Amino acid sequence: MQLILHISMIIAYIIGGCIVVLPLVIWHAHTHSYICKRCGYKFSISTFKDLISPHRLLKCPKCNKWAWQKEVKNSKYH
Repeated sequence: MQLILHISMIIAYIIGGCIVVLPLVIWHAHTHSYICKRCGYKFSISTFKDLISPHRLLKCPKCNKWAWQKEVKNSKYH
């Protein structure tokens, strides 16, 4: 019985974390873009990539180079 209670609590924490984190990731993916430090190309990433990518370490879709890209807020959300 104790094991079931512990497993239920772990599942509740995971679901609660998703309820809090997922809307923030969706908001961030839609309100921020990145500028490639190598070629200057401005691009956006998907919500999934925003969730799983290390912070700002992204591959530029134009020059195909990995770099710590500069994050900028989209102008329509200022």
